Amino acid sequence: MFQQIDLSALADYLIEEVDCSADYEEDCFGLVFREQRLYVERHPAYFRIEHGVSVYELPRH
Repeated sequence: MFQQIDLSALADYLIEEVDCSADYEEDCFGLVFREQRLYVERHPAYFRIEHGVSVYELPRH
């Protein structure tokens, strides 16, 4: 079952942890955030996140 995701916390995690990690050098990857499986695409100005049937675009600052 999919739970609601705190998008603000996810955006902070992506910018502070994922963008700086050698584990996520590819521009498309899967990850687990707060026990939720996500598919992420990194674009120059934003992250595109798929969570089940939901799709989010979070800006990269």
